[in-house]
Amino acid sequence: MSSQDTINATPSWSGDTNNITICLQSASNITWWKALVVRGWQGEVVAELDTQDANHGPACAKVADSAVQQLEFWKAKTFGVHTLMYTMNAGALLYSSTGQYDRASFTWTRDS
Repeated sequence: MSSQDTINATPSWSGDTNNITICLQSASNITWWKALVVRGWQGEVVAELDTQDANHGPACAKVADSAVQQLEFWKAKTFGVHTLMYTMNAGALLYSSTGQYDRASFTWTRDS
């Protein structure tokens, strides 16, 4: 991640063994468009979440955990062009050394 952006991730477990809820929100001082695109194993879009202007979210989608392969973080840049900034393997989100998660909340807290 660049030194210009900060996205905080908060994984948690509520007991759903088949689905994952993914949420995106932005801090109140962030107004330009931000998005989180959830992609499946064939590159298809499984869910797309976004915030913009006064809508800071959270925007959430509940999807089958077996359908999630990659997360993409996008933002509007110069002239409002929607630009892919970061990608994340979903395995890092769903599983860790401490177990499995079924909810992941991402908060975009800094943008430049």
